[in-house]
Formats: sequence, structure tokens, C-alpha cells
Amino acid sequence: MYYDYSRLSFEDFVGMAVWGEQATLTVPLICGDEVLGVLDVAESRYPRRFTADEVRLAEAIGAQAAVAIHNARAYERLETERVALARLNRRLSAFAELSGQMRGLLSEEQLIDLLGRVLHGALEFNQWVIYLYEPETQLFRAVKAFGGTPEIDEHYAATPVPARVMSGLIDSARIISHSYFVDHQLHTWSDEENYFLPGEELVGERPEGEWDRFDSLFVPMLGRRDQLIGYVEAYDPQDRQRPTEEVVRLIEVFAGKAASNIELQRAYGELEEQSRTDGLTGLYNHRFFQERLAAEVARAQRFAKPLTLLMIDVDNFKEFNDAFGHPEGDRLLRSLVDLLLAQTRAQVDVVARYGGEEFVVLLLETGVGDAAAAAERLQDSVEGRRPAVAVAEAIRTATQAQTFETAGGLAGGVSVSVGVATFPDHASTGDQLVANADKALYHAKRLGKNRTCVYRI
Repeated sequence: MYYDYSRLSFEDFVGMAVWGEQATLTVPLICGDEVLGVLDVAESRYPRRFTADEVRLAEAIGAQAAVAIHNARAYERLETERVALARLNRRLSAFAELSGQMRGLLSEEQLIDLLGRVLHGALEFNQWVIYLYEPETQLFRAVKAFGGTPEIDEHYAATPVPARVMSGLIDSARIISHSYFVDHQLHTWSDEENYFLPGEELVGERPEGEWDRFDSLFVPMLGRRDQLIGYVEAYDPQDRQRPTEEVVRLIEVFAGKAASNIELQRAYGELEEQSRTDGLTGLYNHRFFQERLAAEVARAQRFAKPLTLLMIDVDNFKEFNDAFGHPEGDRLLRSLVDLLLAQTRAQVDVVARYGGEEFVVLLLETGVGDAAAAAERLQDSVEGRRPAVAVAEAIRTATQAQTFETAGGLAGGVSVSVGVATFPDHASTGDQLVANADKALYHAKRLGKNRTCVYRI
């Protein structure tokens, strides 16, 4: 027979306890108004009634047991609450630390490093990857990966995820708060998804209900107007529990703050870039060139290295504009930019638009002999004076690049004149270097244009 002990009174328990074919005593375990269970005492040797003393003894034992059970359960609840409070305190402390460190304008790398430390140290995820979205290429590039094997982390860094692959995962995910949990019970990963976002074998097989190695949490990094900056992929929590809304919302707070700062830092970078570049050609402008010139002259002087300036002018540019119009003149200048960049060292030399149809090139750690050769290469690229095969290719590419279709017909070829001056041979300051390169350029013009002249003291 089944009894609902929670509905019985103490007298009911005692009544049940004393009578029966078998000697059985049932004592309720009660603490306050809470029934915690029962204590059964049975005598199987022969039928008899329990004595009053035996009943009182059993009742006393039951009362002590009830208090002990009540205290044990209370301690267990307190310990659970203590662990939860400690974890919450760590997370709040991490948020305060992150907020404090994000008050300044940090680089993307610093922001991502902070976010990663919070994911691992405060939110206790063993592994995570941070992807930033590139709208031009429609790729999600992993800028930081943590917790995987070196091979997996290297794979993430070298293998950007196409937007369509990421969208497929997101569309199949279960929404938690504003994030996306790819649940292995609802989604089977395709070979393509496994290639771009490989899971970690380190997680191993897990019991049902725990975080599985085919589970993954994607938290969007959203900027202003909900513009997608990227995703935080959190993987394999230390407690092995599937994500709760509380944890997801905490990650969202961190991800949102990092996204806002990244967006602000990018906007600041764009403004800074615009302030130092020429709007027509995209090269450095005159103001930034002057700043770099002063810095490079100081560096050349400190390390006793040569520094050469090329002053380049498009020949007969006014006549070209008069014949074909200013828009075609602008196209010509833009086409010369590619030529200049191809003939100089990327991330080393400084190429700038000096003004109008004039360009300048700072050749770092380059003496006058090397500079004159570089200037000749610039002129050769326009004229096509190269060895046979190179000449053929130069003619072909130069014809494509330098022939302009206009409303009035086709434009003819163009040429440049180049003036060369070197620090410290020809100048002791940046201003002198510019003035003497300009004098050399003027001399090239007087000699008939379409040539290179080195400044002569």
C-alpha cells in the first residue's frame, strides 16, 4: 500500500507503527513543519507490539535524524549558493576590470585580448575563437583563438570562414537571448562546416545533457545600428553545462562593449587616415609628407644612413588637361600612382602627392647611385625602355594603362621628369633636400623634359 506521508499527522504515523502482523515501527522525520521522510524499524523474528519506551527511543532518534538531514540540506544549499555567488563575483569583477580598461581608446588587438581573458578567466570557457567580419570579402576572419591544439589554432588563423557557411550555422541554431547555440541534438555538421570550424577532439564524448563536442555558442558582436562586427564562438565550458541565458547575456555584455570600442577605434583610424591622404590619388598628402620627411631626416642623421628624395613631375600636364579635360587628367594621375607604388618598396619607402601633377618619393636608406637607378626605372616604366621581353610586356601593359579613351579621341603617351637629391650629400635639412630636388627637377625640364637629373652642388 502507498502512503502520502506528507499528509499524515504524527498520531497517524504512530498508529501505523504499532500494529501489524510483523513488528514494524514507522517514525516520521519532521523538522519544523517539513516532513523529510520516515524511519522504519522492523522486528521480523516474531509478531509483537513495540513498547512505549521503544517508541519514545525511536521518536528521539527520528527527531535527531530529521534535524541532521535538515542541517545537511541547508548546508548543501548554502554551499551551492556560495559557489554561485563566488562565480558571480568573479564575473562582475571581470566586467568592472574590462570596463575600466576599455575607457581608453585601445587597438583591436588589445580589445580582443581583453575579451578573451574574460571568456576564459571569468566565464570559464576552455576554448573560444573571435571572428571579425570583412564586408569587402564577405569573410569571417579568426583574429584570436584560445584553448585548442596548436594545429587547430593555426587552422583558424589561416582559414577565414565564408559568410554563407557562417549564416548556415546561425540559421540552424537555437536562439538564446540574442545569441545562437548550435545544438548537436538539432544540427548535424556538414563536411564543409567541419572544415572551416573544426571541433576539438580534446572534449571527447560527454554524457547526454552535458556540453557536447558538436555544440557551439555564437555570440554576435554588434556595433551601432546593430551592424555586425563579428562573432565570439565560445566552446567547452569548465562546468560542462549547456549555456544558460544568464551566461549568454554576460557574454553579450562583454561582446557588445568590445564591438562598440572596435567600431569607435576603426572610425578614429579612418578619420586619421583621411587627414593624411590625398583624396584624389589615395597617396599621402603634402602635410603628412612634411611630417615624415622631418622624422626620416632625423632618423637618417641618427643612424648615419642616406636618404634620397625624388621629385617627379608629369610633363606637359596642362596641355593634356586642355586637350582632354580635367576628369581625364585626374584619371592619368591615378594611373601613375600604381606605377609609382610598383617601383618602390611597400611599407618602406614613402610615396606622396606633393601638389598638382607633382609627386615625391622618399627612398629610405638609399644613396644617390641607387636613387638615380630607381628614378631611371620610373622613367623606363613610362617610356618602355627595358630588355626585349620586358619591353614587349611593358608596351602592352603601358598601352592598356596609358591610353585613354576620351570624348574627343585617344590620348597620346605621357612622360615624367625626375629631380634627385640625397641627404647628407646634397642637403643637411629636410627643407634643403626638397629645395635641391626641386632644382634638379627644374634642370631636367630645361634640358627638354622626359629625363632624370641629380642635383649638383
